[in-house]
Amino acid sequence: MEPLGVLVRRYPEQSRALVEEDLLGQWAAAREAGDDAAAKDALDRAGAIGEAVADVSHDSVARDAAAVVLRATDRAVGSLVRGHRQYSAARKLYKSGQHAQAEPMLAAAESDLATAGSPLAFRAGAYVTTSTTYLGRPADALAHGRLLLQRLGPSAANYPTAEGMLRWTCGLAAMDLGSLDEALDQHRKALTAFQRTEETSNLAGVVQVISADYRALGDLDNQWLYQIESFRLAARYASFERSQVVVGGGASAAAIDGYLNVADELEHGVLARARIAKQPIFVCSALVRRAETLSALGARQEARAHIDEALRVWQDVPETAIKSRLRADLEMARAALSVDLGSKQRVAELNAAVEFVGKTNSRTRVARVLLLRARAYHDAGDELSAERDLNAGIAEVESERDKTSNDESRLTFFNTAVELYDDALHFYLRRGDDEKAFDILERRRSRWLLDRFQGRGTLEKASIEPWKILRTKIPAGVAVVSYAVSSDIDAWVATSGALRHVPLGKAGPVHHQMVAFHDALARGSLAEAKGAADALNETILEPLRPELAGMRMIVFLPDRFLNGLPFAALHDRRTGRYQIEDHLVSVAPSANFYVRALGRSVAEPGDGPALIVANPSLASGEESLQPLAGADAEAAGIASLLRSASILRGSDATVEHFVKAAADASLIHFAGHAVVNPLRPELSSLVLAPDREGGGTRLYARDIYRLRLPHVRLVVLSACDSANGKTVGDSPLSLATSFIAAGAPTVVASLWAVDDAATSEFFNDFYGRLRQGIQPAAALREAQISSLRSGVINPATWAAFEVIGGSAL
Repeated sequence: MEPLGVLVRRYPEQSRALVEEDLLGQWAAAREAGDDAAAKDALDRAGAIGEAVADVSHDSVARDAAAVVLRATDRAVGSLVRGHRQYSAARKLYKSGQHAQAEPMLAAAESDLATAGSPLAFRAGAYVTTSTTYLGRPADALAHGRLLLQRLGPSAANYPTAEGMLRWTCGLAAMDLGSLDEALDQHRKALTAFQRTEETSNLAGVVQVISADYRALGDLDNQWLYQIESFRLAARYASFERSQVVVGGGASAAAIDGYLNVADELEHGVLARARIAKQPIFVCSALVRRAETLSALGARQEARAHIDEALRVWQDVPETAIKSRLRADLEMARAALSVDLGSKQRVAELNAAVEFVGKTNSRTRVARVLLLRARAYHDAGDELSAERDLNAGIAEVESERDKTSNDESRLTFFNTAVELYDDALHFYLRRGDDEKAFDILERRRSRWLLDRFQGRGTLEKASIEPWKILRTKIPAGVAVVSYAVSSDIDAWVATSGALRHVPLGKAGPVHHQMVAFHDALARGSLAEAKGAADALNETILEPLRPELAGMRMIVFLPDRFLNGLPFAALHDRRTGRYQIEDHLVSVAPSANFYVRALGRSVAEPGDGPALIVANPSLASGEESLQPLAGADAEAAGIASLLRSASILRGSDATVEHFVKAAADASLIHFAGHAVVNPLRPELSSLVLAPDREGGGTRLYARDIYRLRLPHVRLVVLSACDSANGKTVGDSPLSLATSFIAAGAPTVVASLWAVDDAATSEFFNDFYGRLRQGIQPAAALREAQISSLRSGVINPATWAAFEVIGGSAL
């Protein structure tokens, strides 16, 4: 038999767990039963192994927990018996996924162990935090974890695994709350704590969690760097469970990033190990995951064989909450594969899926199955049942919210919602009900942003009104042009008097025209840019001319790739005029947003103080950015045109100062750097000056849409790409839309990078017109036309900025 020290060095985490969860639990059971000999034997073994763990891992929790028992007074023994018995039983429930049952037992164990002075109380508290997070109460979990870390204090030096586990669980709760910076900070500190031990399994786990943090932050380079390191660590004596989780997490990330062959290889390994271990939970889960990847790769027959095997293995899974979740995942995967079946067989299989998935209380899953069944009904010619399922699915997603920060869950939620709306829209178009189709499109547009901004600004109380109500709020002389992009492009022209649907043909050629337009602008080829602008105008605007006749203003509601198109720069080859020369032009996320923003824009007085932010000092680490020489002159010129303006510049332009001043401002002008995060648009940011401690230089989009800006009428973002954002579904999330969520009815923002000096001159013209009482859309139009007529013919200069939201005529 190998010496104890050798075994502990090889299996440090398992040795510590043996003491904490088993031997001390055995001591408690024996002591409670009055078996003194068994109690002494369990305690002696716990002390010996705990001492070896302390020597190997430099962590004294197991040793000191055993020592507390050994020297306990008669008064403390009762608390220790209850605490260790509860902890041992609760950990078994926790491992089987029964968190609702485990949480109160862990909390009781934490209390009893803390009363007796056992350091194992910190470990129990960490699992309380995790269970509370899993049970949907991350704010409570984070508060509890922070309190325990405060209590741990200097003892963390002796108990690195306790500190590491607490920080790990606090990070998970912070991630669930969307506090990504805190999540990453807690997980980095957890890594530092675990690095003081020899616990490779925990190291592998926390490294993978850091990988997920970087993924959430949109930093894929660091994400994969840490993911690969977690693979390396998992291969070194990590537990079976930890290895499966680490490699499975990497497979999921690879699948999301489109590396399906890599995902399949990783999942093949996960499945092989699960089969060797003969653990049905892991085998069933691995079969389902690999089936999903095989299906995406087109290997549907092999995928279905995996699902059939998973159904057989599932029968052997113990009756726990995990078993019902596994069956739901299994049915979701089988439902996705049903597209290969005849319509009647598809409906039959999907009926079973609806039944099983409905038991999980997951609206997203139910909505997905209803979508698939609606398509099966449509293929079977049962349009009434298809309509019923589409409406039921939409009701499910409209009852759900984006509660999770998990990439895969978020993507599933939004993709399912958008597909349901799209299918419903085309259902009503096929039926010839153009008004109902328009209303569905409005729900798709508005609901998406409401879901993203729910509870984080002024939008959570917004209702989504149908066309019959909207028409009474669209001003005379204004046409709202709403586009829907799929394989085809459809448009609706909505005015106060009528609604007309116009099919515009295939989307592919329009997408090519738009790419050509942006490419020509980037290369400075004016002739090519004008040619592409001519083609776009003829395709997406010319067919709408009869409905636009006599209109003074067009409010464009772009969809999918049409977001980012400068509608002001569409060019009519017959007249030789740009769109901005014939109409006021603005854009909005939806017609509902437009009329609400217009109401606020007109209602607010707008003569309060203006806040101008100019050329914030750059912190160390921002070497890729350069000071904006023209920003100070831009700010001074604008301030001279406004009645009451305060300027935050240089080192004074901190996040704290900006947030405080913005709360009372009626106008905000930002002349500085914006950084767009294409993967996580809520982490796009305005770059501000460091505070006295040298931190806090970024004001993220997610922080902006949590602000309350009750007085603001207009926000001007004189920064590169401030209207640019990732389009998920139909509407982009950008710095501009974040200010709309915070209460700004009108935002002027840029579609691409802009020249510092040209922007300064442009906005002096714009504000001069605002001072004359001209509304923002008209002021922007006149500034753009002035640029054109002064010889600035390149749309890359004068068409970069657009008005978003509501602006009166």
